[in-house]
Amino acid sequence: MRYLMNKQEEFKTNIVRSCVEGKMTVKVAAMRLNLSERHVKNLKKKYREEGTCSFLHGNCGRQPKHTISVETRQKILEIRALPEFSTVNTLHFLEILEENYSIKVSYYFLYNFFKENGIKSSKQHRKAKKHNRRKRKD
Repeated sequence: MRYLMNKQEEFKTNIVRSCVEGKMTVKVAAMRLNLSERHVKNLKKKYREEGTCSFLHGNCGRQPKHTISVETRQKILEIRALPEFSTVNTLHFLEILEENYSIKVSYYFLYNFFKENGIKSSKQHRKAKKHNRRKRKD
């Protein structure tokens, strides 16, 4: 699988590559990367052994542990589409999910998830009334 590098990883790769190719000294590379010469030598060794992928972050391409599965997301949308939940606001729906369906998610996830899917909370906000103030006659 191929992953994209961020700018910092790409910069580090280019510096170390030019150092390996002999276009730059270890001392200059260390100054540019703000690392010690010893560390640059270790990076060169790692680059020779593993190539450019050695500069990718170790968690690159992995799903976070707390990611909510696609099945759970789909189930939440199906439940929200039921007619009895059409007038329920986000916080109340969160409580219903926990009590009736044993689905535990955070309020912030649910709020953002609904926002992404174009679902608005049923709580309507009214505009403030305009006050007509009369001028005093003195």
